[in-house]
Amino acid sequence: MTPRLGDGVVAAALDATAAGFGPLFGLAYLDPFGIKARTFGPTVRERTAVEQVLDAAAALLDAGRVPGTAAWADASEQERVDWWIGGLGSVSTLPVAFPGMLGVLGRMLPLQDALGFLNQAVVLLAVARERGIDDRDRQVRMLAAVLCRRDLRDGGDAGTVLSWVRRPVRSTIDLVRAVNAELARRPQPAGAWRALGVLPLVGALAGYVGERAALSRAAADGQQWLAAHPVPD
Repeated sequence: MTPRLGDGVVAAALDATAAGFGPLFGLAYLDPFGIKARTFGPTVRERTAVEQVLDAAAALLDAGRVPGTAAWADASEQERVDWWIGGLGSVSTLPVAFPGMLGVLGRMLPLQDALGFLNQAVVLLAVARERGIDDRDRQVRMLAAVLCRRDLRDGGDAGTVLSWVRRPVRSTIDLVRAVNAELARRPQPAGAWRALGVLPLVGALAGYVGERAALSRAAADGQQWLAAHPVPD
């Protein structure tokens, strides 16, 4: 029987994830060269060649509704949520699908589940932030519910891992098995895409399509959880 991580261990790991990635979302709003700022004003007729290039770049960012642009400022809350799921998710899923290049060997490694788990966690945190959820405890509970199928309202026992250190070899194996099992609890690609994922090269494309669908389901589950657990008055 596969060992199971204690709720306290899972909560601590998810809390570290939320704490680590929380500040990084602000990087999406950075505008070191003032390109995004150009989207808030009209384009002047008399421009140098450099200014024309900058304006073209600004128009491209604005069309993509990138955070920090005028289009982003005018976007609704749901449109911003959809951007993180579709925009960020489309790019961040690429490394998740990469192990599919190795075919069945890639499926034997826990790398894809680890990357997929982290990818879904980051997008879920972005969605929570756009919904106005900055409280890390609620973020952790949401991550636990969607990715680990756990309800952390009652807390948990953080001592599970400590019971494995008495016999080092077996403890390490048990710990690895438990972590892998926890990562695999996340929303997974559909069976057809997972089957195609064992084929070399083709597995990367199948993995990408499957992981994008799984990410969308995770995001939908996260939004459903947030709606079902509103901030108390």
